[in-house]
Amino acid sequence: MTKKHIDSCFQSQKTSDCHSMDGPRKWVKNLNFLCSKREPPGEFYLVGIPFDYTSTYRPGARFAPYEIRKASHSIESFSFYSKKDLCEVDLVDLGDLEVPSSPELLEEFIALDEIADSKFAVLGGDHSVTLPILRKIRDRIESYVQLDAHLDMREEYLGEKFGHASVARRAVEILGEDRVLLMGVRSASKEEYRFCLERGIEYYPPEDWDNGIESISSLRGEVYLSIDLDVLDPSYAPGVGNPEPMGVSPSQVIEVIRTLGKKIKAFDVVELNPLFDSGITSVLAAHLVRETILLSL
Repeated sequence: MTKKHIDSCFQSQKTSDCHSMDGPRKWVKNLNFLCSKREPPGEFYLVGIPFDYTSTYRPGARFAPYEIRKASHSIESFSFYSKKDLCEVDLVDLGDLEVPSSPELLEEFIALDEIADSKFAVLGGDHSVTLPILRKIRDRIESYVQLDAHLDMREEYLGEKFGHASVARRAVEILGEDRVLLMGVRSASKEEYRFCLERGIEYYPPEDWDNGIESISSLRGEVYLSIDLDVLDPSYAPGVGNPEPMGVSPSQVIEVIRTLGKKIKAFDVVELNPLFDSGITSVLAAHLVRETILLSL
């Protein structure tokens, strides 16, 4: 992939005005994720999608890519889980994607053709950013695994079919119900619950975690992993768009990542909301990005 291709698809991270939590702010020049470089080629790519136009409760996820990158520089590059070092990975941070103001147009702005053959990570953004990516790599993966407090199986929510509350429903339409698996679910509407029962969609609440791990371990082929940070209990991750009590621990999320391992083709970390965070959720998100990259290689 050439620099020309990158510049045509992704927003330059050169110093420019942007709207921030504190009002207008200058982007920090060359703020890359820990141990990454800006120019391709590489063995693993990372992109940010600062999009939260479908948020319905606590908007602010558009600030997450910046905060995750910033937090990454407060953690070690070496992982005790994988015994690997991120600085030994040829990691390319492409910066943030310029995004439109509607989820229907988002797919037109996400040009991933140049990196789709490589492994890559996406920093959201609300959960709607998953859908255009999933459509673009549907023929390159066998399964979609979503870690989430919510079923996200609504046909539509507040008039929006492609929003954060309908991600898994659209994933079923894109891939089929036998290729979608959800973990950590503990909140849903009655209609969503019935839909999953009728269609035989696999989902595992926190109390059935071990059976979910067993199911994940049996997956074959490459997987897209979507990590909605609200899967975590709010005591671990308070800074999310739609927090739900009685969630899972970071160690349980790592267990999923470790179980999938090299089957992970691509992944996203979504729904971090820095406006409601002291910084601990951003640091946790940075840790999860590091661990997923290292365990997938």
